[in-house]
Amino acid sequence: MKLVAQLSVALVVYFAPVSLGSAADVSDTDFQEFLSLWGGGYDNVAQATAQEAEGVSAEDRNPATLVFIRKINLPAFGPHTYYGEWQDANDPSRILRQRIYGFEIDQVEQKLRLNLHIWPAASPEFVARTQGAHLDPSTLNDVTPADMFDLKGCDIYFTKTDDGYRGSMKKGECSFPAPDGSGSLIYSWTQMTVNESQFSYLDGWYNSDGTPYRRFTKNWYVYDKKN
Repeated sequence: MKLVAQLSVALVVYFAPVSLGSAADVSDTDFQEFLSLWGGGYDNVAQATAQEAEGVSAEDRNPATLVFIRKINLPAFGPHTYYGEWQDANDPSRILRQRIYGFEIDQVEQKLRLNLHIWPAASPEFVARTQGAHLDPSTLNDVTPADMFDLKGCDIYFTKTDDGYRGSMKKGECSFPAPDGSGSLIYSWTQMTVNESQFSYLDGWYNSDGTPYRRFTKNWYVYDKKN
């Protein structure tokens, strides 16, 4: 089950260099606005509390978690790079996920692109050394894309909406062998939204025919920005 752990323990966002042509549909103004929305501290405590009060079953609740997303200077991942860390709201020492997000304008798709970099959970020393990087980015100084878990096709493409930005992976492209050892391929599909006050997403794994393979949560995670 190494892959399950690998996919559940990491986060970095990367935005690559942008060169806009005169016919570009996505403006640099939109890109700068998009970037400005990410950094901050978030939690979904209000969501988790409401679900419990409404009697939502334990298996269908979204566990209360804290999320910290900070801009970092990590040129190997591009000029617009962010680190993300998920913590258990009831035990912040318990790290649930880390990511690096790299952001860019995708000139072919004419969309805002989140290049997703996933932590190699098979290396607990690396995870331990880099956790808390939102407080001390220097722990990431020697990290390069080669250190990340090698999973292709998992980037997220965003478009502007009336209330922020909405994006998703391309269905079927973030594929990998099923962890049950059957040899069949499954794929991960993530949807996201971001605006001035909230960051939300829904993850899931699917069989090649589009039927669900594994549901992580029934409902979207809805994180309120705290700072």
